[in-house]
Amino acid sequence: MKKPKIYDLRNLERMLDFPFPLIHVGWMPHHIHYHNDTLITDCFICLSSNVESSSESIVNGVKQISPERVTPHFGVIRPGTRFHTITAAYHDELFFSYPAECYEKLVKLLRGNTSFCFSAYPEEPMADLKRELENLNEPGAADRVDVAAIRLFTEIITKYREKGENVKKRQCLDIHDLAADLLDGNDLQSLIADYGYSERTFYREWNKAFSESPKEYVIKHKISQACDLLAGTSLTPCEIATMCNFKRTGYFHQVFKQRTGKTPGEFRAEYKKRSLADLGEKKREK
Repeated sequence: MKKPKIYDLRNLERMLDFPFPLIHVGWMPHHIHYHNDTLITDCFICLSSNVESSSESIVNGVKQISPERVTPHFGVIRPGTRFHTITAAYHDELFFSYPAECYEKLVKLLRGNTSFCFSAYPEEPMADLKRELENLNEPGAADRVDVAAIRLFTEIITKYREKGENVKKRQCLDIHDLAADLLDGNDLQSLIADYGYSERTFYREWNKAFSESPKEYVIKHKISQACDLLAGTSLTPCEIATMCNFKRTGYFHQVFKQRTGKTPGEFRAEYKKRSLADLGEKKREK
């Protein structure tokens, strides 16, 4: 897939009752997009790579910085997320959109792996997906694309989890790999040793790639993930604290309020209130 293209699967006949029916698949090479307080209504899985510079956005009221990265990044965007771009960056993007009701099922299928970097696209699942997209006029094509997308995600996550479970001692590896392992809850000092860095070399390489400290990088990711789970699931704050690798629920509440100005309960209530208001506004527009 060399040229930009969006494949619309909404009106294609399905022969199977597959639980994850795609709406769109899009391939956008060297793509840049600005969100102007945009409300996302579908569930998106976005695979971005070759990000040429860092970018800044406000996501559900929380400022986030995404670093420059060459390795691909896997991200799930829940329906109801509100984006506002401050600075954007050119990047390659492969995205998949699903009906909003698929979000919780997808998060469960992915075992909570909703944001991480991975080493490379798996060749065979990518070839299968490309082949099915090029033959959408054939009977059963939409079903095969639905299955091919899930197979691609499964392959990516399987390899990602295997890598996380078998951290080896390596010299001079991409700092983004270490950052991904850090987000999994691994101890920073242990990772520095496992990756073969001296502490001085590690911080020199880290500061080239990221604008915040490792601690700040992890906290921002945890709070962003917690916001997604509070808004998109019915999990309790205690369950969310555990999923986001907070060791104590009380500390989670403390940090969450410091970063968002709200308790987890207040954030969830405000999100539900705003969602109902948006729904009412849409009904009035119709």
